[in-house]
Amino acid sequence: MPKRHHSETIYVEDIIKTIDLNKGFRAGLDELTTDELTALLADLANSANIPTSALQKPTPNLPSFSTAKWSEVARGFGMQSVASRATLEHFQTPKYYLLLSLHEAMFKDAWRWHDVYRERPEQTREAARVRLLEPYIVPIISLFQGRLVDAPEETMMATKYSSGGRVEHEIYMIGGFMFLVVEFKLDMLKDHSLVQLFLELLSAAEMNKELSFKNLRVYSLLTDFLQFRFYSYDPCEAKFCMDEIIMIGSERVQALSRMIKVSNKLFSILLSAYEDGLQAIIAQSKDRAKKNDVILSTVYQIGRY
Repeated sequence: MPKRHHSETIYVEDIIKTIDLNKGFRAGLDELTTDELTALLADLANSANIPTSALQKPTPNLPSFSTAKWSEVARGFGMQSVASRATLEHFQTPKYYLLLSLHEAMFKDAWRWHDVYRERPEQTREAARVRLLEPYIVPIISLFQGRLVDAPEETMMATKYSSGGRVEHEIYMIGGFMFLVVEFKLDMLKDHSLVQLFLELLSAAEMNKELSFKNLRVYSLLTDFLQFRFYSYDPCEAKFCMDEIIMIGSERVQALSRMIKVSNKLFSILLSAYEDGLQAIIAQSKDRAKKNDVILSTVYQIGRY
């Protein structure tokens, strides 16, 4: 939906026609601009004779990522009320492969990390397992030579569904928009782990929207370092998607060997998202150039008269 300039008149009837109810009522409203949503709510309040004082009453506090309930988020996106029964569409990125020499270097570094932080069955805190991903995520991100940035333990912004919170890893592209969020959970199979991840995806999409990249798909990884579950969120369709599940086991040699597949998957997601980001930047630049051409043409025509 093209954004209106502040000087343009907003007609509520036109706004209502643009709301795509097939995505769900709340998801349809999410596509409106702030001015459009304000005009719509004001019109509804006037029609229902709701006084301004009632609208100014404080709303209930939104849950944080860690305290949100699956049923509350699922309702807004038309999903099953129990996470284990939710049927997600499948979306898989193209497959790309890292050089074997890089896999060998990461294997050796990861082995040292396990010497320091011990084997997975002996780890009872999430913080230790978070560190075990560093021998992989750092070399992979460094391949982009500073164009991708990892911001660990950063606070993500609030949305209509949550008050925000901290995330283990948030990977950005230079320019500010986000590609990937990584969440570690010892009890990752429980509903609250998945809803926390989905809320983080919504927060990432909202941040991209504020930077005028609202159509970019965002990706996520949920792991306990025994299994790796990859998901994504498509803001155009307001849908969460399942990508792939990779099991690596708990025995060190087996686990580090199977991390080759996980590393390739991380690289595939980052490279695909990076390409999408570049295309979005190019499209935005072309739109800006067209607008400038129209302005220059108009100025020229006015100058002739």
